[in-house]
Amino acid sequence: TRALLRQLLSRVRDAQQRLDHTRETLQRCLAHKIDSYKGNLAHITKALQARSPGRELMMRRNRFADLHRRLVASPARLLENARHRFSRIEGILRVLGPDATLRRGYSITMNERGKIIRTIAGARPKMKIRTRVSDGEFTSEIL
Repeated sequence: TRALLRQLLSRVRDAQQRLDHTRETLQRCLAHKIDSYKGNLAHITKALQARSPGRELMMRRNRFADLHRRLVASPARLLENARHRFSRIEGILRVLGPDATLRRGYSITMNERGKIIRTIAGARPKMKIRTRVSDGEFTSEIL
């Protein structure tokens, strides 16, 4: 009976050790799960704070104010761009236009209808022509 008692006590100790080991494993698993849930909760909380209605409203108000500012400034900016383009084209015309040619000492000769004569073939005897120079215009007749 002592042997039986020892054997029974040994089994109880083994069962107690297995129970202790299982309890420790379960506690570690639960602690890990709790930490994981805490991390997820912190992440979700942060995401919710970023999407709070107050913050969203503030962001939309700022966007609206920016768009309004740009809309108000748009006509002035468009006008300034048009002026700049006009000035640029005016400068090109000043350099390449007929007046620039006349200022360089050339003349522009036209027939009676105002069409520019570019070659000798465009001129005939007894034809009346108009010649434009830098300071005016005169009419002549081809001999």
